[in-house]
Amino acid sequence: MVQPMQVYDKPSISRPATIRRTWLVIAVLLILALIGAFGNAWDLYWHIMIGRDTFWIPPHTMMYTSIALSGLIAAGTVLRDTLRDQGAVGQVRLLGFHAPLGYFVLGFGVLQMVLSAPFDDWWHRMYGVDVTVWSPPHLIGFSGATVMLVGLIILILTEQHYFGVYSGMRFWCLALVFALVVRWVTFLNSTSLALSWFLRPDGYAIVGPWAGWWVLWASLFMAWIFVASARCIKDRAPWHFPVAVCVLALVLRGFEFPVSAVGFRLILPWGTQTLHHPFRPLFDYDLGLWVTTIVLALPTIVLALLSRWEQPWSTRRFGLTGGLSWGFLLALQFLWARPVFHLVAFKVDVQLEVVLVALLTGAVGGLIGAYQGEWLWHLQS
Repeated sequence: MVQPMQVYDKPSISRPATIRRTWLVIAVLLILALIGAFGNAWDLYWHIMIGRDTFWIPPHTMMYTSIALSGLIAAGTVLRDTLRDQGAVGQVRLLGFHAPLGYFVLGFGVLQMVLSAPFDDWWHRMYGVDVTVWSPPHLIGFSGATVMLVGLIILILTEQHYFGVYSGMRFWCLALVFALVVRWVTFLNSTSLALSWFLRPDGYAIVGPWAGWWVLWASLFMAWIFVASARCIKDRAPWHFPVAVCVLALVLRGFEFPVSAVGFRLILPWGTQTLHHPFRPLFDYDLGLWVTTIVLALPTIVLALLSRWEQPWSTRRFGLTGGLSWGFLLALQFLWARPVFHLVAFKVDVQLEVVLVALLTGAVGGLIGAYQGEWLWHLQS
C-alpha cells in the first residue's frame, strides 16, 4: 500500500549531489522516452512498408531496449533509495520499498509494456497481421507507455518541489513529456479517424463506421491531457504551457518520418526484406497522423487563454469550460475539413450528433484533467 508522501527537513545526502544525480537520471529517462517513441513510429512504418516478420526487427529492438533500460534505471533507483536514503525528501513507501513516487509509476508502466510484448507476439501468431491498432496487446502497450510518461511527469514535478526554483529547462522538460503523451495518444487515435472520415462500411471487419468515433476519443483524451497541463504548473504562472506542449507535439510528429527514413536507409535490406514501394512523406497513414495533431492547435490556444483568465475559477468550472470548448472546436474542425478533403458532407442531424458527442466527451475529459492537474500541482506544494 502506498503511504502518504513524507517530507523531511534534511536530505540524507548533500543538496548539490542530489541535484546532479536526479537531473542526470531525468535526462537519461527523457532521452530513452524519445528513442522509444521514434522506435514505435518506425515500427508502424516497417509493418506498412515491409510487413510483419520476426519480433526482433530493428524498430522493436530500438523500442524495447529503451523500455528495458528505463525499467532498470527505475528499479536501480528504488533499490538504492531503499538501502541508502531512508527518510529522504519526498519519498513514498510501497511493499517495503521507498523512493520518489514517479519511479514506482514509471516502473509499473514498464511492466505493462514488457508484458504486452509476448502477448502481442502470441496474438499475431494466433490471428495474423493486425486488422486494427486497437488490439488488446497494443492497448496494454500504449497505456503502459503513457503510464511511464506520467511517472516521469510526477518525478519532474516532485523534484521541482524539492529544488524550489522553476527554471526554463524544467519547463521544457515537462512540456516535452506532456508532448510525448499527446504523441502516443494521437498515434493510437489516428486509426479511429478513418472510421469517421471515409465511412466505408465494407472496409472494416470489427466495428462499423460512425461519424462520432474520432471526436469521441480525441475530445476525451486530448481535453484530459491539455486541461491537466494547464492546471499542473505551480502558481499557474506559465499559462502558455499548453501551447508549448502542442508545439513540441507537432515537432515530434515532424521528426518521426525522417528518423524512420534514416533507419530504413541504414538497415535495409534486413535479410530478404525490402520496401514494397518508395518511402515517401504524407502517404495515407502519415496524413492521418498529421491531421489528428494539427487540429489540436486551435483548441490549445483557446485553452491557454482560458488558463490565463481562470484565477477565480474553481477546478470543476475550469475543467467543464475547458473541456466543452475543446470538444466544440474539435467538432467544428472535423466538420469543416470534410469538404476540403472532398468527402461526403454530413446531414444536419449527423452534424449535431458529432457536436454533442464531442461536447459530452470533452466535458468528461476536461473534468478528469482539471482534477488530475490539481493533484499534480499539489505535488509541488
